Amino acid sequence: MRSKLRLEFECLYLRLLFPEGKHSPGAAKKRYGGLVQTPGGTQVVLTGLEAVRRDWTALARRVQRDLYERLFHDRDVSDYLRDLVAQVREGACDDELVYRKTLRRATWPRHAR
Repeated sequence: MRSKLRLEFECLYLRLLFPEGKHSPGAAKKRYGGLVQTPGGTQVVLTGLEAVRRDWTALARRVQRDLYERLFHDRDVSDYLRDLVAQVREGACDDELVYRKTLRRATWPRHAR
């Protein structure tokens, strides 16, 4: 019998990280980051993590992306984090610590007419 299943190669992950889920042991579903081989070199791909979500601060997204980039390329993160903490304490990152939220509909109960 001949299989009707068709597989297609999409990309090659050189490194892959599955963070643990918050409420269950093991890796969280649809949350991962990896270093992908591309024709021009490599690229960090993040799926479902804070770096790609709009409901996190710009600083959280930037820092997570920078950390994955450094970790996947075997670069030290200690100095980066030390400098970042100093910048946050000095107030240099205040504009990136703002949560921006858009309300699409009323979040309070409507009064009966």
